[in-house]
Amino acid sequence: MGFRASVVALALTLLGIASPAQAVATIDPATGPNFMMPFACGEAWKGTTRAWHSPSSLAIDWNAPDDAGHPVLAAASGTVTKVVFGTSSYGIYVVIDHGANTSTLYGHLQTTWLAVGQRVEQGQAIGLLGSTGNSTGPHLHFEERLGSTVVPAYFARTPWKMGSVATSTNCPDQPITGDWNGNGATDLGVVRHKPDGVTVVQRFPRKIVTVPFGKHWDWIRTGDWNGDKRSDLALRPASTTTWTLRSPDGALKSLTYGAVQTVPLTGDWDGDGIWQLGVWRPDMARFALRAKSGTSRYISFGSVSSIPVTGDWDGNKATDVGIYNPANATFLLRAADGGVSTVQVGDLGSVPLTGDWNGDGITDVGVWNPANATFTLRWVPKGTQQVQTKQVVFGNSR
Repeated sequence: MGFRASVVALALTLLGIASPAQAVATIDPATGPNFMMPFACGEAWKGTTRAWHSPSSLAIDWNAPDDAGHPVLAAASGTVTKVVFGTSSYGIYVVIDHGANTSTLYGHLQTTWLAVGQRVEQGQAIGLLGSTGNSTGPHLHFEERLGSTVVPAYFARTPWKMGSVATSTNCPDQPITGDWNGNGATDLGVVRHKPDGVTVVQRFPRKIVTVPFGKHWDWIRTGDWNGDKRSDLALRPASTTTWTLRSPDGALKSLTYGAVQTVPLTGDWDGDGIWQLGVWRPDMARFALRAKSGTSRYISFGSVSSIPVTGDWDGNKATDVGIYNPANATFLLRAADGGVSTVQVGDLGSVPLTGDWNGDGITDVGVWNPANATFTLRWVPKGTQQVQTKQVVFGNSR
């Protein structure tokens, strides 16, 4: 390639436009994963590159004021394929596979708490922005890839223009369930991420209630902290082990439990009506359930790719554990005696959830489909063998 052609190709690259000779690897923004900026809903970030950017000038360096230590979020749902600490180039970095030979890379992280094989959802916090590896200052090195090739990036189906400042629309709804009115039957809801904050949208039989609670990178959970049979809220930031429990009157209580590598859980482990905390550690496939005394009971179950779930599968009032395998849309529910039952519901991309949909004292299973914001609830009425299902559209699709 001559000097003039090289200059033209470089200029096109810096504008985010591939020259004809370069247009050999792209992801169609209309049909590929619906990538979002890797930052919280409503945040403004600048994305730049340079001619000598390694491994490609199509990779983006993200910056914002006071960005060191800021949470980095998954641009799309997928499975973690690489977690690498301390290379001389990317430093601490993570790669997430999104299917159809597409992936994203997040480099120069200060830290991450993910494990290879772990399933992550769009908008989930995956690490903190840093300056590890071959970096001269805090920033996030980000790549969208087809195979091993860095391709022109796009967000919300729109090609990225290098040097731009844009506001993140990484604002996914996430399903949540709880007995909001204490009638014994589990209700539906979503955790809604908006530019002005996070709210839990609770769906009652005849009304909708919104409760502002948490930040965009918090895990949000539910539990009955005072034994009044109504579900309250709890949160744990992705990068800490400090939980905040919210009572019905809005009062907050803090507890420390687990590790940053864990997925937070809640349940009534001893069946006394007061819920406690728990965690599931993906890399060890192990549950830790906290008793009122502060001691823990450990249960090894599942694998790193599992999604943990909890519920009272046998109706004895004590919460048991289980896992959901996203590869085959199958629940494995573990009873107190160690017996395991298998239930298949959902499809690829479904998000698992549990609840007592008919109020008979036995926890059932279900899924939420992000593509159409549809809950599919499955239950077997007590004393029968006939499976019942119900679909409810609620929330915003992704």
